[in-house]
Amino acid sequence: LAQVLCFLAQSLYFAGLPSKAPATAMPDGDYTPGEYLENNSGVLVWLLLVVALVLSMFIVDRRWQHRQHHLEKVTGIMNQSHAFSLNMVRHFMPSFKVQKYQ
Repeated sequence: LAQVLCFLAQSLYFAGLPSKAPATAMPDGDYTPGEYLENNSGVLVWLLLVVALVLSMFIVDRRWQHRQHHLEKVTGIMNQSHAFSLNMVRHFMPSFKVQKYQ
């Protein structure tokens, strides 16, 4: 992870520096794949960062939704068990007053 972060930092640093014109570039702008990657490495790094950001937001959203669904289910079970216990106490001891906070 540290190596990846170091690589990204170096790429961002060198992306801001002006690059020299490639010596083998054709006048009409045809580049070899290596030259194209060298000249546009900053754009590719930013593209990868944006994709990573969108992916991480998607993962966080899915985990949030799953957790909220789980909490809704647990809360429903707790409410049902509380209502059941109150009804059971009232059934066996009708004259007994059940306090509201229990």
